[in-house]
Amino acid sequence: MNTVYIVLSVAILIAAVLVLLVGWRAMRQEGRRVLENARREAEQLVEDAKRQSETQMREAEVAAREKLLQARSEFEKVSRKRRSELEAQERRLTQKEDSLDKRGDDLARRDKELSQLDRSLSAREKSVVCREVTSRASRCTDGGKSLGSLVYCAIRSTGGGPTLLSRRWLYDGCSARSR
Repeated sequence: MNTVYIVLSVAILIAAVLVLLVGWRAMRQEGRRVLENARREAEQLVEDAKRQSETQMREAEVAAREKLLQARSEFEKVSRKRRSELEAQERRLTQKEDSLDKRGDDLARRDKELSQLDRSLSAREKSVVCREVTSRASRCTDGGKSLGSLVYCAIRSTGGGPTLLSRRWLYDGCSARSR
């Protein structure tokens, strides 16, 4: 019986060693399979992360382009508005300038007309005064007087006391007429 026990013990021992070897091998294969699955999952996570980051980058680029287009559109809108305001202001200034030019032309024309009227009135006044002086000079009793003394006499008879310049003007105007 001892041999049976020994054989049985050896068989149990071999069986235990075999079970341990098979268990160890199964655990090793299971470990390799778990490790391989972990590697695949890690690779998958890395690929998913890369794809997600690329997607986010594309989305960020699209958002940035949209913002850029929106900013450009807003800038163009503001520029067009400002340009139209400037053009309107320029039109108003041109109209004002044209109006001022027209006023200046009108004033120059009126000034010219007034100058012509003033010369015409001045000539008429000289003519009237000359006739008046001549008429009054002919009434003066001193018959042999010169034209200057006749003019002086006529001025005194009108009751006025013109200045030396107006006397000179009368004298020059009347002497030019009498020639």
